[in-house]
Amino acid sequence: MRLDRNGRGVDAVLWRRGSCLERSLVRQEWHRAHGRAIDVVIGVRAPADFGAHAWLDGEEDHSAAEFVEIRRHAAR
Repeated sequence: MRLDRNGRGVDAVLWRRGSCLERSLVRQEWHRAHGRAIDVVIGVRAPADFGAHAWLDGEEDHSAAEFVEIRRHAAR
């Protein structure tokens, strides 16, 4: 999904602050305000190398391959 200039500005600010979940939820709302309904995906990697991550559906193919989805927060 290609972001316009304003979307890239939102991303630049978010990468400096907040967790991946916070960033994903803010970006989800930004997309919703621009007419795009995108789910937030929450996944885990386990057991030996546990990790958790959140991302927007369709934006991080590497995350979808690395983490097992455990929860999806649907866009409203």
